[in-house]
Amino acid sequence: VSSGVCPPVFRELPVSVDRLPSTPLAGPDRVICSPTVTLAGNAPEVGQGTWTVSPAGPVITTPNSPTSNVTGLQEGITYTFTWTITNGLCTPLTDAVQIRTEQQSLGGQVISDIIVCRGSNQGEVNLVNQRGTIVGWQSAPNAAFTPFTAINNISTIQSYQNLTTTTYYR
Repeated sequence: VSSGVCPPVFRELPVSVDRLPSTPLAGPDRVICSPTVTLAGNAPEVGQGTWTVSPAGPVITTPNSPTSNVTGLQEGITYTFTWTITNGLCTPLTDAVQIRTEQQSLGGQVISDIIVCRGSNQGEVNLVNQRGTIVGWQSAPNAAFTPFTAINNISTIQSYQNLTTTTYYR
């Protein structure tokens, strides 16, 4: 700025430039069987990351940590976790991961204990109140199931016959 014969006066005005935030990576979509999960976002080189969730309900224990734990997930719901990285006035960048919580498997129960006479016997073990797909049965001479024998049966009913020793089924 200058006025008449007076020397000019300069005022410097810096224009600051913020770096673009790092590209967020929220991690792969997952299906889990637990009410808790650890998120798998990337650590930003530039900026600050923050997790959000939809629908609301789960608790993100450390929202600014890329690997925060989450509690309070409900069975049967697909949640979208969004990892947003911001830096200064730049447009935030986001990536999302979907995490679905399935019902945990439940082994169920047999209807009752069975007692038979040695040698000439036959019957069935009936499984009730199980949750999930039956992928097979196992039998063993002890409750520790060591060693066990795999049985190719995906039914809720397992037959037995001519047992000569106590046999455990699962």
